[in-house]
Amino acid sequence: IRYGYSIEEVFQKHKTRIPLIHLHGVDFSSNIPKDHQAIDKTPSGLLAPTLNVLQQFAGVVSLEVFNYEHLSSSLTFLNNIFMNMHPHETDHEDKNKNQNLP
Repeated sequence: IRYGYSIEEVFQKHKTRIPLIHLHGVDFSSNIPKDHQAIDKTPSGLLAPTLNVLQQFAGVVSLEVFNYEHLSSSLTFLNNIFMNMHPHETDHEDKNKNQNLP
Protein backbone atom coordinates (compact mmCIF):
# COMPACT_ATOMS: atom_id res chain seq x y z
CA ILE A 1 0.00 0.00 0.00
CA ARG A 2 2.72 2.42 1.00
CA TYR A 3 4.57 2.06 -2.30
CA GLY A 4 1.55 2.02 -4.61
CA TYR A 5 1.70 -1.58 -5.86
CA SER A 6 -1.54 -3.25 -6.88
CA ILE A 7 -2.03 -5.79 -4.11
CA GLU A 8 -4.71 -7.64 -6.06
CA GLU A 9 -2.52 -7.95 -9.18
CA VAL A 10 0.46 -9.19 -7.18
CA PHE A 11 -1.74 -11.69 -5.34
CA GLN A 12 -3.34 -13.05 -8.52
CA LYS A 13 0.07 -13.47 -10.15
CA HIS A 14 1.72 -15.22 -7.20
CA LYS A 15 -1.13 -16.67 -5.10
CA THR A 16 -0.04 -20.30 -5.51
CA ARG A 17 3.37 -19.40 -4.05
CA ILE A 18 2.26 -17.20 -1.14
CA PRO A 19 2.27 -19.09 2.18
CA LEU A 20 2.07 -15.99 4.39
CA ILE A 21 0.70 -12.47 4.22
CA HIS A 22 2.55 -9.88 6.27
CA LEU A 23 -0.17 -7.43 7.32
CA HIS A 24 -0.07 -4.07 9.02
CA GLY A 25 -1.57 -0.66 8.59
CA VAL A 26 -0.04 2.42 7.04
CA ASP A 27 -0.76 5.84 8.50
CA PHE A 28 -0.82 8.52 5.80
CA SER A 29 -1.75 11.40 8.13
CA SER A 30 1.69 13.04 7.84
CA ASN A 31 4.01 13.83 4.93
CA ILE A 32 5.90 10.59 5.47
CA PRO A 33 3.69 7.47 5.65
CA LYS A 34 4.29 5.32 8.73
CA ASP A 35 4.36 1.53 8.37
CA HIS A 36 3.49 -1.05 11.03
CA GLN A 37 0.54 0.90 12.37
CA ALA A 38 -2.92 -0.35 13.33
CA ILE A 39 -4.82 -1.57 10.28
CA ASP A 40 -7.64 0.90 10.87
CA LYS A 41 -5.13 3.76 10.33
CA THR A 42 -5.05 2.88 6.62
CA PRO A 43 -7.54 4.82 4.48
CA SER A 44 -10.45 2.55 3.57
CA GLY A 45 -10.03 3.14 -0.17
CA LEU A 46 -6.48 1.84 0.03
CA LEU A 47 -7.35 -1.02 2.37
CA ALA A 48 -10.24 -2.47 0.33
CA PRO A 49 -8.02 -4.39 -2.14
CA THR A 50 -6.17 -5.98 0.78
CA LEU A 51 -9.43 -7.09 2.36
CA ASN A 52 -10.49 -8.60 -0.98
CA VAL A 53 -7.24 -10.58 -1.10
CA LEU A 54 -7.69 -11.77 2.51
CA GLN A 55 -11.11 -13.19 1.61
CA GLN A 56 -9.44 -15.41 -1.01
CA PHE A 57 -6.38 -16.35 1.05
CA ALA A 58 -6.23 -19.58 3.06
CA GLY A 59 -2.66 -19.29 4.39
CA VAL A 60 -1.12 -17.61 7.42
CA VAL A 61 -1.68 -13.93 8.12
CA SER A 62 0.95 -12.30 10.32
CA LEU A 63 0.04 -8.99 11.96
CA GLU A 64 3.23 -6.99 12.30
CA VAL A 65 2.55 -4.12 14.63
CA PHE A 66 4.82 -3.05 17.44
CA ASN A 67 2.58 -2.33 20.38
CA TYR A 68 -0.46 -3.76 22.10
CA GLU A 69 -2.72 -0.81 21.17
CA HIS A 70 -2.10 -1.34 17.45
CA LEU A 71 -2.53 -5.10 17.81
CA SER A 72 -5.77 -4.77 19.71
CA SER A 73 -7.34 -2.26 17.33
CA SER A 74 -6.18 -4.30 14.30
CA LEU A 75 -7.73 -7.49 15.67
CA THR A 76 -10.97 -5.67 16.50
CA PHE A 77 -11.06 -4.11 13.02
CA LEU A 78 -10.48 -7.44 11.25
CA ASN A 79 -12.99 -9.21 13.46
CA ASN A 80 -15.65 -6.62 12.65
CA ILE A 81 -14.94 -6.79 8.93
CA PHE A 82 -14.90 -10.57 8.62
CA MET A 83 -17.72 -11.32 11.04
CA ASN A 84 -19.92 -9.08 8.90
CA MET A 85 -18.84 -10.83 5.67
CA HIS A 86 -19.13 -14.46 6.74
CA PRO A 87 -21.54 -16.32 9.01
CA HIS A 88 -20.11 -17.70 12.21
CA GLU A 89 -18.08 -20.82 11.66
CA THR A 90 -20.17 -22.61 14.27
CA ASP A 91 -23.35 -22.12 12.21
CA HIS A 92 -21.97 -24.54 9.62
CA GLU A 93 -20.82 -26.97 12.31
CA ASP A 94 -24.24 -26.88 14.03
CA LYS A 95 -26.01 -27.75 10.74
CA ASN A 96 -23.75 -30.76 10.31
CA LYS A 97 -24.36 -31.91 13.88
CA ASN A 98 -28.14 -31.67 13.42
CA GLN A 99 -27.99 -33.87 10.33
CA ASN A 100 -26.50 -36.69 12.40
CA LEU A 101 -29.17 -36.63 15.12
CA PRO A 102 -31.45 -39.72 15.44
